[in-house]
Amino acid sequence: MTKYQLQETTLKMPKVCRRQKPCDCKLCKDIFDSKYISYAPLSRNNIETNNEELYRYEICDEFSSQYSLNDHTRIHSEDNPYSCELCDKKFNNKFNLQTHIRTHSGGKPFSCNFCGKSFNRKSCLQDHNKTHTGEKPHSCKFCNKKFSHKFNLQTHIKIHTGEKPYLCNFCGKNFIRNAQLQIHIKTHTGEKPYSCTFCDKKFSVKSVLQIHTRTHTGEKPYSCEFCDKKFNNKFSLQSHTRIHSEEKPYKCKLCDYKCRQKNSLNSHIRNHTGERPFQCGHCDLKFIEKVALQAHIRIHTGEKPYSCKLCDEKFFRNSYLQKHTRTHTGERPFVCNLCDKNYTQHSGLKDHMRTHTGERPFVCNLCDKNYTQRSALKYHMRTHTGERPFKCERCDLEFIQKSVLLRHIRTHTVKSVD
Repeated sequence: MTKYQLQETTLKMPKVCRRQKPCDCKLCKDIFDSKYISYAPLSRNNIETNNEELYRYEICDEFSSQYSLNDHTRIHSEDNPYSCELCDKKFNNKFNLQTHIRTHSGGKPFSCNFCGKSFNRKSCLQDHNKTHTGEKPHSCKFCNKKFSHKFNLQTHIKIHTGEKPYLCNFCGKNFIRNAQLQIHIKTHTGEKPYSCTFCDKKFSVKSVLQIHTRTHTGEKPYSCEFCDKKFNNKFSLQSHTRIHSEEKPYKCKLCDYKCRQKNSLNSHIRNHTGERPFQCGHCDLKFIEKVALQAHIRIHTGEKPYSCKLCDEKFFRNSYLQKHTRTHTGERPFVCNLCDKNYTQHSGLKDHMRTHTGERPFVCNLCDKNYTQRSALKYHMRTHTGERPFKCERCDLEFIQKSVLLRHIRTHTVKSVD
C-alpha cells in the first residue's frame, strides 16, 4: 500500500473510527484525537498498519489518523519544516505557521459577537466566548472546581497530584506549566522584551505590560457583579470578589491564618520564618514584601506618585490615597455584621472583629503579652529593644509612637502661647 493509498483509506474511515481512539504518548504524555490535522505527507518508514487501519509510531501508542501521527512525529524528531519569512521561528505544521504570521500582520479574523474583541485563532475565540456564557464543562475529579476548557483543568489537576514536569536549568526549580517556566527563566536572563509606549518601563511578560498600560489609559474592563467597583486585571477582580463571598482559599500550615490571595499567604509565612528578602539599597532595612520595599524607597527619594484629585495631597502608596479619599467622600464601606461600626479600610474592620471574637494573634516572643493588632505588638517590642524612633526637635525627648510625639509637641505649643 502506497502512502497515498494509505491516506485515502484513512479519509474513507468513519469518523468514529478515526477519532474515537486517542493516543497517549509514552514520551510526552500528550493525547491526540485527530481534531487538528496537518496535510503534510508522512513517510511510510515511520508507520505500520494493522487490521483496524490505525497508525502506530515506534515511540508512541496508536494514533487515530495519519495526520495526527505526522504532526506528532515532528515533535520527537524536532523537524520544523515551516519557516516564517519575517523572523527566524520555525513550526512543525502549516496551521501553526499561519497563526504565527498573524502576530506580524496584526490579523485577527475571529471576532466575538458579544463584545467585538478579535483573535488570531478560532480556538482562542471559542475559549473567550465561554467568559460570556459562563460555560464550564470540565470538572475536577478531586474537588468541585469547574473550568471553561480542558487545558486549564489539566493544569489544575497537577496541583492535586503535585506534578511539576517543567524544570529550570538555572536553579532547579520546577513548574506546573511551561509558560510559568518561560516567565521564570527571564528572571535569570533579565530579558524584558515588552516596552511600554507611554513610559520607559519594560516587562518580561506581555500580559503584565497590558495590565501596566491600563494604568496609563485608565481602562478597567473587569467589573464586580456585587458592587460598582472595576479593575484593570482579572486577578484583582477575583481577589476583590472574595471580600463579598468571604472565601479564603489560602491557608497557612503553621497557624490558622487564611487569606484571599496567594501572595498574602507567602508574605504571612515569612512572619514565621523571619525571612525578609527585599532589602533597601539606601539603608539596612529589609522587608517581607516587595511592595513594602517600593513604598519605603519613596521615603528616601521623596517620590509621591499618588495624587488626590480633590486636594493637593500626595502619597507614597495607593492604599494611603484611597484611605485619604474617603475623608472627602465620607465613605466607610467596611461594616461590622455584629454591631453598627463601619470603617474606611478592610484592615480596620478586621482589627475591630477581634474585639468580638477575643482573638489576639500577635504574640510577643520575649514575654507573654499578646495583641489584637500588629502595630500594637510593634510598639510593645520597642519596650524590650529600647528603640525610640520619634524624636522631638525642640527638646531631647524620644518616643516609641508617633502619636505620643505629636501629643508631646502640643505641650511646647501651649507653653509658647502662655
